[in-house]
Amino acid sequence: MIYKDGKMLGPSLENKYVIHVADLNNEGSSPRDKWVPAIRKAGGKIEHIFFYVDRMEDGVKVMQDLGLKSDSLVPLDEHAWNYLKSNRFINDDIYKNLRARLEDRHSWAISMLKSERGFQRLIELHDNPKTTEKFLKIIRAGYPDVKDEFIDRAKKINRYFSI
Repeated sequence: MIYKDGKMLGPSLENKYVIHVADLNNEGSSPRDKWVPAIRKAGGKIEHIFFYVDRMEDGVKVMQDLGLKSDSLVPLDEHAWNYLKSNRFINDDIYKNLRARLEDRHSWAISMLKSERGFQRLIELHDNPKTTEKFLKIIRAGYPDVKDEFIDRAKKINRYFSI
């Protein structure tokens, strides 16, 4: 067992092959920043990682860069969205939104964050102490090009943020 702080419980990993199993891959940051370095630091060898769901985003390349073969039970790729639409699990609007996100995630995210729904979601993230850091990460690192517009819109409803 490997904890996020790097603490490990269980047998020695020295010269052992490890297969990591995780719930979700989107950006690949946890394997890159935590799990793979901890395994390798403990002398373990890791060549394969399994995910329950892979969003088929930046994390795919991160796994390749780490030299890992990656598999998932549910790859959320074009085939997944087509399946969901053809079996009427999602409607046309959701399908179009998912396809737009798949084609250009950055542009999709900016458009979403600038929408009324996105604006309200950012305020919710800011106002909840448990998600304030997520809000700051979105505004400062992820999408700094929406910061000024967000601040201007917030002022119009008498909300003031120092970001």
